[in-house]
Amino acid sequence: MQQSVLYVCEQGTSVHKSGESVVIKKDGKALLEVESFRLGTVCLVGAVQVSTQATTALIDEGIDISFLSYGGRCIGRIEGALSKNIPLRLRQYDIFADSAARDVFAREIVGAKLEAQREVLLAYQKNHTSSEIAAGIAGIGEMLAKVAEASRDSLRGIEGSAARWFFQAVRAILPPEFDFEGRNRRPPRDPVNAMLSFAYTVAGNEMSAFVQACGLDPHLGLWHEPEYGRTSLALDLLEPFRPDIDAMVVRMFNRKVFTTADFTTTDEEGCRFTESAIKRFFAEYEKTVRGKEPGDVDPERRMTGLRREMVAVVQSFAGWLRSRAPSHPGLPAVTISPEVVPQWLQNDAQAESTAIVGEQSQAGIVSAGACQESAFSVREARQCL
Repeated sequence: MQQSVLYVCEQGTSVHKSGESVVIKKDGKALLEVESFRLGTVCLVGAVQVSTQATTALIDEGIDISFLSYGGRCIGRIEGALSKNIPLRLRQYDIFADSAARDVFAREIVGAKLEAQREVLLAYQKNHTSSEIAAGIAGIGEMLAKVAEASRDSLRGIEGSAARWFFQAVRAILPPEFDFEGRNRRPPRDPVNAMLSFAYTVAGNEMSAFVQACGLDPHLGLWHEPEYGRTSLALDLLEPFRPDIDAMVVRMFNRKVFTTADFTTTDEEGCRFTESAIKRFFAEYEKTVRGKEPGDVDPERRMTGLRREMVAVVQSFAGWLRSRAPSHPGLPAVTISPEVVPQWLQNDAQAESTAIVGEQSQAGIVSAGACQESAFSVREARQCL
């Protein structure tokens, strides 16, 4: 059965387990009750408590618990035991030592990201005549032409140049009252950067869960260098989806889903959401990652939108690892085990709802084996649905 995401954003609430259900309480009163078999992840934002009994029961049932700060930082995740698919992870460690393979992977990731950035700007150009958009399209196009022969070191400069072209164009599209001058973070200093950082954190947390569910090590990437505590592989595989997240943020500001009153700014914490705004954010985020309005159910009962594409890219990467001949002799063969296509990513006849305390939306169903295995290609994986 496809499980859903429970977002708990109401400050001062607590999460409890009662029988077969998860109960959200505040001041002794129940605000929401959800049957635990419907859940795959519980996401707690800000000052939300979870009882020891609830934590133990959720982990025992295979339900991850994620902790996010209001400032857009992933504090951590509590999850079950590590996947037993050590042969697949050995292939992941093996390919890390293969510099040529890492170059191939990096070119695919960066190329897919730049193509997505260019497509976003081409879509904006239909309704905007800004010279910055035309310049951004041309500039990213020039960078994209250099990707095919670039080394990893060169790709970092190419990716950075494309990002500058992209966000200069985005600046021309956004309403001026949000004071967006380009990317800044740690802490973000304006509403647009606050939302970008928060959205990247939420999407990255999802990608990390997908990576680990498929038996991979989310901390060992091939494009982002290893760094203590950083989920580098999840960040690698998230890169091609960042332009989609950027477009979501621009859309929300242009459609006045958020105003400057939805954010507060301090010297220490920078710019951050108000409590009511963060609930609205999760409702809008679910529309984007699912590709449809809350309450709509896919008649084919499968995951839709970006979330489904993210899973497909993770599966394509795992398939690439399985199909490659290892650089080091003696590594065990990798078979397709249930952990590579985990139960919570499989189809089911019933769609389940995604709950946001204070909001309500509908989650879709994952199509776990939608794509045939092939050489790793982000673009093919996203289209093979």
